[in-house]
Amino acid sequence: MYNFSNNLQPSIDDKVELFRKRITQEILAALGFSRNTWLASIVGKLFRKPAEQFAQIAVRFENEIPHGGLHGGAQKILADFPLEVTAWGIENIPKSGPVLIISNHPGAYDSLALVGCTPRKDLKLLVSDIPFSRALVNANRHFIYVDFTAAGGMQALRDCVNQLSSNGALLIFAHGEVEPDPEFMPNASESIADWSPSLEIMLHKVPQTRVVVAITSGVFLPQFIHHPLTRIRHNPASRQKLAEFLQVMHQLVARSNEKANVHISFSELNLTPNIGNFPIMPMLIKNARQLLKEHRLRVSKLKENIN
Repeated sequence: MYNFSNNLQPSIDDKVELFRKRITQEILAALGFSRNTWLASIVGKLFRKPAEQFAQIAVRFENEIPHGGLHGGAQKILADFPLEVTAWGIENIPKSGPVLIISNHPGAYDSLALVGCTPRKDLKLLVSDIPFSRALVNANRHFIYVDFTAAGGMQALRDCVNQLSSNGALLIFAHGEVEPDPEFMPNASESIADWSPSLEIMLHKVPQTRVVVAITSGVFLPQFIHHPLTRIRHNPASRQKLAEFLQVMHQLVARSNEKANVHISFSELNLTPNIGNFPIMPMLIKNARQLLKEHRLRVSKLKENIN
């Protein structure tokens, strides 16, 4: 039994155990297993070690947030994961004032990498309402939850508008579901067309908001996207989420030299002269697709230089 809402400070061991159980629940959900089956018990034992390692990292993330916000927390734990982040255009992120950072969402390490590259202590992140995120007490102050019900969506929209109205920074994965990794998966450009039109509402409500588009790639190792176990899920998004867990858990245990080389491009869009005119989304989608092309060229040149 864990109750972190009272005045008693939980021990590190209590936090680790809670986070381990919550991340195990997410692994079971990714596999499509119910928590109350014999399979769940086996999976819990198989993934206990990496889930515990992940939980220990989550504790370090949590402990840093009161001092450095989500950005500080992400910076604290980046080295705990086998990944290398290369980013272009960080200087395009305003250091103050309302800014909406709109990104694609390949999954895996994208949240960690993007937050770690966004030097705003006031940053908030729009996230799915899942038990693991709710367990992160310090991070909760920087999360805006959406549960994909009509009421939940409206509340999340109000919270996003309030964050921008307060001159804060907000990071949103615009699709709402995982998208193809542009580095080696098809249809990344097509997926941008499905970005949420609620972005328009936010920008019309807070027209002084500056907009930065981000494109992230390289979060996956291809062998996990094509892992045989992912075939137990029929939906492409569900397969990708399962591949995410398989990769992260494997990398935590194996600690191999094979890193995920994450690449991010940031580009500020000058929407202010057009903010009063509908529609904004076609302009946003056009610019995001252009940034995707530029991003792919940068990544290609980087790999050529390395080789």
